[in-house]
Amino acid sequence: MIWHSQDVRNYAIWAAFSPLALWLFWCALTSNRWRDWALYGVAQVAASYTFLLEPFFLLVQLSFALLFFRRRAVLGRMARTWLAMSLALLPLLVQLTRLAGSGYSGTAARVSVETLLRRFLPTLLFGEGGLSLLAGAALMMALLLGLLAGGRRRAPQRVLLLLWLFLPLALLMLFGTQMNIFRPRYVIAVTPALLLSILWVANRARGPWLGQGCRWCCWRWGCSRCMRTFMKTHPRPRIGAAWRHFWMSVPARTAR
Repeated sequence: MIWHSQDVRNYAIWAAFSPLALWLFWCALTSNRWRDWALYGVAQVAASYTFLLEPFFLLVQLSFALLFFRRRAVLGRMARTWLAMSLALLPLLVQLTRLAGSGYSGTAARVSVETLLRRFLPTLLFGEGGLSLLAGAALMMALLLGLLAGGRRRAPQRVLLLLWLFLPLALLMLFGTQMNIFRPRYVIAVTPALLLSILWVANRARGPWLGQGCRWCCWRWGCSRCMRTFMKTHPRPRIGAAWRHFWMSVPARTAR
């Protein structure tokens, strides 16, 4: 996210606004107060204007609300909030309509299951890197089964993590069959769900030895990957140096 921020990209801002909107959505569902719905609406509009794939996460919210909060009072206030959000997002809807009819097909890559398993998880966790196909599939399956296990214990939280983590990935794969948009940065807002899912699975491992072993492996693997990413040299030019040269040249150019 630091690299994209230096490159004047909006991914880091979106990665902050989108989880904030989801958390405020949870608060609004549980309290059903107009103040919480208003705060959620402001955060959600900001997230939607920040990145055009934020509607993926609106589907996460809608699915979760229909599964666990089907009371008429809650759904009524949610509908009115979404109506107000729709009015605020009319310029964005016009832009998306024009984009859909422009023939634009993206500039990234087509959908690939191998890329999903090998590149997405380490990139979302550490910024870059890769896994073997078997390790990526095993990690994805462990997260899925770990969140599904547990019966009714904290079922809403586990289902929210499942939807938050897997539904945007599934939608990106679906749209990736038609457009070249299959890149981890396009779903960077699922990173909090990925981290929380790993912590949940590690903490829920049964038995003292198994639980401690899972937590130790996650800690060791995470630290080693972070250090490896930090120490790795990038062959591409550093944008920070270009900015410094630019600001050093400003006084000379403006003095003339």
